[in-house]
Amino acid sequence: MENLMTWLTINRNCNLRCSWCYQGEIKSTKVMDYHLAEELIDLSLGLQAKNIILIGGEPTLHPRFFDIVRCIGSKGIKVSVVSNSIKFADGAFLKQAEEAGVRAVNTSIKGSSGGEYLASTGCDVFDLLKKAMNNLKNSSITQQV
Repeated sequence: MENLMTWLTINRNCNLRCSWCYQGEIKSTKVMDYHLAEELIDLSLGLQAKNIILIGGEPTLHPRFFDIVRCIGSKGIKVSVVSNSIKFADGAFLKQAEEAGVRAVNTSIKGSSGGEYLASTGCDVFDLLKKAMNNLKNSSITQQV
């Protein structure tokens, strides 16, 4: 168990409506309770996890996203996020993520142009994605696509 990694699905809500998503047309607002997240982080620590990957929906939309990241980091575990990365277009959000302890972002890309993004996600966010990718590139957060 040298490099054990665990995944935490901390919410089901998302800021996109991808046509192929497993959530379909459901607009969920379900989020993991913070205390359950703490318990699962402790379980991961007990299993000697070296990395916890936060997933969702879109994990950056969890109302206590930064608290969860800080909790993981306080246990000496690295924090990664699987994300559509749209929130990282906001420089203030990116800075908070860095300060909280996000170490890596794995970006899920939904199309190669504005038109493809709009058709696939129902949202005109391609320019935000490009801005987010540039922001991440110029940050201390490792970017994985």
